[in-house]
Amino acid sequence: MKSNISNNNTAVKMCTGLTSAALTGALCAAFCAVTGLSVVCFFLCCAVCFFASLKCKNGIFAPDPLATVPVFFIFSSLSQATAFLSVLGGAAVFALLKAVPKDFKIPGFVRTGVSLGLALGGTVLLTNAYFGIGASAAEPAEMLRAFRSLGFHPNFRGLLYGTLTLFTMITYPFKFKKLSKKLPAPFITMLLPLILNLFLNPQQELTTINEAAALTFSASVNIFSEFSSSQLITALCSSFALGIILFILNPGKEKGLPLANCLSGSVSGIPLKKHTSGTYGIISALTAFGATCLLPIAFPCILSRLPLHCAGAMLIVFSWQSLPYRALGDILRKKNFFGIAGIILCAIPFLMWSTPVAAFAVAAVSVIHNLYLKVKR
Repeated sequence: MKSNISNNNTAVKMCTGLTSAALTGALCAAFCAVTGLSVVCFFLCCAVCFFASLKCKNGIFAPDPLATVPVFFIFSSLSQATAFLSVLGGAAVFALLKAVPKDFKIPGFVRTGVSLGLALGGTVLLTNAYFGIGASAAEPAEMLRAFRSLGFHPNFRGLLYGTLTLFTMITYPFKFKKLSKKLPAPFITMLLPLILNLFLNPQQELTTINEAAALTFSASVNIFSEFSSSQLITALCSSFALGIILFILNPGKEKGLPLANCLSGSVSGIPLKKHTSGTYGIISALTAFGATCLLPIAFPCILSRLPLHCAGAMLIVFSWQSLPYRALGDILRKKNFFGIAGIILCAIPFLMWSTPVAAFAVAAVSVIHNLYLKVKR
C-alpha cells in the first residue's frame, strides 16, 4: 500500500515537472527571442527556475511577462554585459526593499497602475515583434514614434503565426480548463505556430519571417568582453528602477524569490515571479531540467525556428492576463475617484517616459501616500 502511494506521488511530481518545464521553457524562450539573448541564457534561466522553486510553496518561479518593459529598456540601452549586471543589481535592490518595515505598504492603486502601465508599454514594444515591422526603440514612446516614421507595414505570414498565438492564448484556457493545467497555454500557443512554420517554411536559410536566430548555440556568449563603464549611470538607474518595479509587482513575502531573481539576473538577465503549480519537489525539478535538456539533443535547431511574432504575441496576452484584476475591480466597484486617478497617474509614466523615470515617479507616489496615512493617523 505504501509502495503504491509512493509511486503515485512520484508520478504526480514528475507530471508537475513536465508542466513546469512547458511553462518555464515557453516563457524563457519568448523572453530570449524578443531581447536577443542566446540559447545559453535560456537554459541557465530554466535551471535557476527549476531548482530555486524547491523553496517556493505551491508554485514555481518563471519569467514575469510584466517585466518585459524594464528588461527591454536595459538590453536596448546597454551593452549585453552591462545589462546583465544591471538586471543583477535590480534583483539585489528588490531583495533589499523586501526588508523595509511592514508598516510601509504599496497602495493597491499603485500596483494596479504600474501593472497596467507595464502591460500597455509591453504591448507597444512587442507589437514590433508581433507584426514584424522592423522598428527599433528602447521605450514605448520611442517605439510609437518609430511606427509613425516607418509606417505600419506588417509581415503577413508572421502576422498569421502571431494571430494564431493570440487567438489560442485567449481561447485555450477557457475551452480546455483541465488540460491547460497540465499543458500550459504559453507552451501550446508557441508550439502550434512553430510546427506550422516548420511545414510552411522548412528551409531556415530561405525563411520569409523573423525567427529567434539568437536561440542557437552558435550565437556568441562572450558577454564580458562588452562591458562598458561609460554606461554606469544608466545601468545604476535601471537597476534601481527594476528593483522598484519588482517590489511593487511582488507584494507578498515569497520565500526564495529575491535569491532566485539574483541568480537568474546574473546568468540570464531575466526577472522571475511565482506562478502557481502542483506538488513540486526534487523529482519535479530533475524531470523539468531533464526534459529541457533533451530538447536540443532531439531537435538541435528547433528553438531558433521559433517565429518572433509568436513570442511577441504570447508575452502581450500573458502580460494582460497577469494584471491584478481583483484589485482593479474593487477600486472600480467602490467608485473610488482617488484610486482611479491614482491608477491613471501610475500607468501613464510607463508610456510617456523612460523606465527609470517612471519607476522613480511611482515610488514617490507610494512614499507620499504612506506619509499621508501616517499623518492621518
